[in-house]
Parts: sequence; C-alpha cells; structure tokens
Amino acid sequence: AGVAVLSAVVGLIWLPLLQPHLQLTGVWDAICSAAGVPRAAVQETAVKPDFKTSNVVMTSEMLTKVNQVSIGRGATLAQRCAICHGPQGVSDAHSPNLAGQFAAVTYKELNDFKTGARVSVVMSPFAAAMSDQDMKD
Repeated sequence: AGVAVLSAVVGLIWLPLLQPHLQLTGVWDAICSAAGVPRAAVQETAVKPDFKTSNVVMTSEMLTKVNQVSIGRGATLAQRCAICHGPQGVSDAHSPNLAGQFAAVTYKELNDFKTGARVSVVMSPFAAAMSDQDMKD
C-alpha cells in the first residue's frame, strides 16, 4: 500500500510540478494534467493580426441557384481571365489553373483580392472593378 501511495504522489503530483513550462495553479491541476484530463483554457485577450484577414462568409446555397443569364455573364466575364489563366482554365503563363476549381473557392479568392485580404499586382485591380454579382457569376 505504501508503494502505491508513494507511486501516486510521485507520478501524479511531484513529476508534473517539476515540468518547467507547464503552468499549473495547484496540486489538483497537477493531478489532472498527469491523468490526461484537459484543463480549462486560460482566457487571454485576443491578439489582432497585423494583416487584413478574409471576411467572406459562404453558405451552402450561395452559388447553387444559377440561371442562364448568370452563366452567360460569367462566361463573358471569364474572357478577361483567359489572358493569364488560359481559355480552358489551364495556364500557359505560370498563373494558377482555374480548370476544376470549385466555384466557392474562386468567389472567395476574388472577394479577398477585392478587399485586400490577398494582394496581387495583377489580380487586385481586376477584382476591384467587379461587383459581388460579377464574382458569383
């Protein structure tokens, strides 16, 4: 019984308290940490990034309700993209291929170029002139 108690004290209390970077508030935290029970996260103030992040919110139905007019407008607008991304969406100019890309990904990237969350000397001016409907089409 003495060996079991000594083993429990050493394994559950003494060894966890010796870890240099583990911040424990007491014996109970040491026991929970040694037993593998997750502790409650310490609330810290949120750190704001020093760069602009994406604010695109996608829904499952957002790009599913297309009509013939939207498809035609999209095909006309896509002719501008063919300069760099190729007429079939496969680039010969070392630009990313658009063939096979999900519509939601293309919409998000265009929106990010427009808002400045992504920056490109070539794409940012193209996206800046596009409306939200143009990006969806």
